[in-house]
Amino acid sequence: MTEPTKRSIDDAMELSRPAKITIRQWWLASVRAHDKAALANGVPLYLTLPGQHGLDIKLLIDEGVIRTTEAGPIVAADASRIVAIESNMMACGLLRKKIPGLSVRQENISGMLSWNFPDVFPDSKNKKQFRAAVVNLDFNQSLKMHPDGTIPVLNAIDKIARIHEGDINRPPIDWTLCLTLNADLICTPQQRGEQAAFIADQVFDCPDLMLWVETHLRDQLDELEQKPEVLDSWDKAIVQRLLMVLVPLRIIQLACARGWRVNCQYVAGYGEHPQETPMVTFVINFEWNDTGRVTPAQTSKTCREQLPAAMCRVLGDGSVEHLPASGTLW
Repeated sequence: MTEPTKRSIDDAMELSRPAKITIRQWWLASVRAHDKAALANGVPLYLTLPGQHGLDIKLLIDEGVIRTTEAGPIVAADASRIVAIESNMMACGLLRKKIPGLSVRQENISGMLSWNFPDVFPDSKNKKQFRAAVVNLDFNQSLKMHPDGTIPVLNAIDKIARIHEGDINRPPIDWTLCLTLNADLICTPQQRGEQAAFIADQVFDCPDLMLWVETHLRDQLDELEQKPEVLDSWDKAIVQRLLMVLVPLRIIQLACARGWRVNCQYVAGYGEHPQETPMVTFVINFEWNDTGRVTPAQTSKTCREQLPAAMCRVLGDGSVEHLPASGTLW
């Protein structure tokens, strides 16, 4: 998780940040879409990293998705539908005061998921928590790769997807991932080149996606593969576009191999003002796929072909601008 002081500053900024208000509306729509199914499946509706203000949870309350009593606290039955995880003790205390009735787990999500260790899974209690219909990983950190090539954030997503697969006693359930990251890629020079090569390999059989990459990244991928150090001099807008392609392609790869069909609903960059940190954000729907009828390779291609329609940026006033596969660059 983040340093407490930085998280506090970021949360305060978000109180009046139109772009983030728009993104929270996307989260709200996802929660609404899963509301009835979550009840029917007996799983939590929403897992979130709310920060000290809990603005996303407050929105669910304001919109009537989560009910409160006349006295103010969340209705007990609805409190169990929210899984709120916050590592900072002071932020946990503030959350409990601002949203009475909210149960907040004071833990670090990276530790709960053991995301530095791909083969280590949460215990049965934590598995139940992560089997939420909407999982919102609103991070304030960069995409980081370990020297061995593993990516902790993707390890976490892979584990959450496997938890949603269920087991012999629990069937798979469809779910939505909301993911937000700093627009930055931290890895070795060799890994930078490997990511560029990976993108090129993944787009070659999807003409619309290839056109999008050619339009919005042009020669950057070739440059990155040949001269990895060039990433350090790139404008953040270019890094945003790189991650807008790389992250969903990686998620599609791991999810389809597990038996999921992935629909990227929103793939967006935001944070255009100098005082804001450039970010990337994703809303990705996971639907269980009958791999007996459709192979993972076929599913992956279908999912990749849908990516260009999801590409957009959220402007400083909160409006959304689609990024077509041709036309004016950012």
